[in-house]
Amino acid sequence: MSLIINKFVIQSQMMKMRFILFLSCLFLFPYAGYSQSNKLTLRMERAIVIAYQNDDLKLEEIKLTKKNLPSDINLKNDKILKILIEDKLEGYAYLGEAPSKERNFDFLIMFNREDLSIKQSKVLIYRESFGREIGSQRWLDQFNGMTPSSQAAKFGQNIDGISGATISARSMTLAVNNALKNMGLLHTADLL
Repeated sequence: MSLIINKFVIQSQMMKMRFILFLSCLFLFPYAGYSQSNKLTLRMERAIVIAYQNDDLKLEEIKLTKKNLPSDINLKNDKILKILIEDKLEGYAYLGEAPSKERNFDFLIMFNREDLSIKQSKVLIYRESFGREIGSQRWLDQFNGMTPSSQAAKFGQNIDGISGATISARSMTLAVNNALKNMGLLHTADLL
């Protein structure tokens, strides 16, 4: 009988230890490693390094204040960074956030220095189960070459839709148009 009780006590202690370990992992895991912003920064840096094929580049955020911004610019929480290689300006990175069906996704648009044409765009973090197709580089390549002065991106006309990702595809198209407009306004105001 005591053998059965001892076995039961050992099993219950093991269960208790597993439960404590589970709770520890549950509460400590979000604080360990990278935060969401670190993850976003790492993905952005990796995308820029790949696009420019240079891992010795520097990123320098352009500090914009309400005082020096044109009145019709709409930056929200978007950030614009200079891409420097050997202290020479190579282009700009536009980091933004756009809505999908229920949650926002983070995107990056890289602009060429000369004419502010889109070099490449990338969806960095997508937080929904459906609509991930907008992260396809083949679909995103439709925006390449667009400039603030060129024809705007129009969903369903010069930008193809994606079955199952209509909301996110429309949202990304609007976000690209907003980024193009903002980059044009900043360039005109001599803030880039």
